[in-house]
Amino acid sequence: VATGTMMAAKVIDLPPRPPPRQRENESLEAGNSVKESGKSDDSFQCEEISSTLEPCPIRANAMREAGMLARLRGVSQVVQLKEVFMTAEHVYIITEKLEGGELFDALLERGSLKEEEVAVCVRSIVQGVKAMHEKNIVHRDLKLENLLVRRRGGLDDIAIADLGLARNCKAAH
Repeated sequence: VATGTMMAAKVIDLPPRPPPRQRENESLEAGNSVKESGKSDDSFQCEEISSTLEPCPIRANAMREAGMLARLRGVSQVVQLKEVFMTAEHVYIITEKLEGGELFDALLERGSLKEEEVAVCVRSIVQGVKAMHEKNIVHRDLKLENLLVRRRGGLDDIAIADLGLARNCKAAH
């Protein structure tokens, strides 16, 4: 069904799955398989239910990133997750498409900024970081390339993207 809505996709390549380890003359039983589950309420997970398969850290990292984006739904300063798809070869994290591109490119194109414009940009970024920290998420890779501008020419609406290195942390009390 065509909606006309533009989306962005982060495609994560997965390594080929190793063949299951079997004992000699033993066949795989029904319970020894991999189950990949998609969306469940507000989280995404990949469950490996077989002890015969090696865990895939790339798959786990991708699903952790998708789960954190799901927890940040509704935070306007963070790119919004739309869907996650998984195949044997790839994980696709589908997000809203922000027309303004990377903040890095927008700043190069724009040249110098007035102090008031910088203050608006920084406020937007800090609000996004604050919202992430309130949900016990630490980005760990904030840089101009991971900050996206919602619309061309407007530096007043910035969204944090690429939570690939982000981690969940426990609040210190």
